[in-house]
Amino acid sequence: MSVPTEYINIEKRKWLAANEHEFDVITSKQVSSGINYSHSGWLLSLEGFYKYVNGINTLSQRFLNQYEFESTNGSYEVYGSEFLINKKLGKFSTWLGYSYAKNTYTFENLDEQTFPNNLDIAHTLTFGTSFDEKNLKISAGVNYHSGAPTTLPVENDPIDGNEVNFETANSSRLTNYIRVDASAMYNFVIAKNVKASTGVSIWNMLNQKNIISRYFRVENDEVLENQKQALKLTPNATLRVSF
Repeated sequence: MSVPTEYINIEKRKWLAANEHEFDVITSKQVSSGINYSHSGWLLSLEGFYKYVNGINTLSQRFLNQYEFESTNGSYEVYGSEFLINKKLGKFSTWLGYSYAKNTYTFENLDEQTFPNNLDIAHTLTFGTSFDEKNLKISAGVNYHSGAPTTLPVENDPIDGNEVNFETANSSRLTNYIRVDASAMYNFVIAKNVKASTGVSIWNMLNQKNIISRYFRVENDEVLENQKQALKLTPNATLRVSF
């Protein structure tokens, strides 16, 4: 049984020189264009982008599906747009950002020549606000994005021999990701030439369950699912002294 490094939590990377036969030199082309507007505490930004990368190898993409151990070269193409609006009013600053992207692989030597990139996240939304009063800064924010691609076993025929019988590569999606964070930082003076800052923060304060990857394996004629989750509610505290 082969188990990927993601499952056993061990990182093993190989560095291989590009050659004319198996590993191409990676080349890319990209273009972007945007507009910005700033007036009376308002900032608006809109940008569109396109990127094409050729010469990637399947082994470098860390697939967790039927292409996990395949080695072939291909490309990916991504295009989309980003929007940001920010308003500053006195000691407050509030911002809202949104991005849309379409990211697609092309591997001519695979059974499925074109399918969603592992990083094909269509919608990303961020919202935040901060308050800055002399030595005190308080901020909070929300991070959301649509689910990343994943590959599930075929529902009515999940096992093929001793291997997982996967559906079309990256044809399903993980659940949407959402996280709410908050932080506070205070700067003060301890003595002459001795300054300090202390702060607290809460990561994922709603304790949301966010699945960031799935892996399936066959054991005792049964398909077992393993999930990797992002951090749940995580408080942090800091103290920094400089002199």
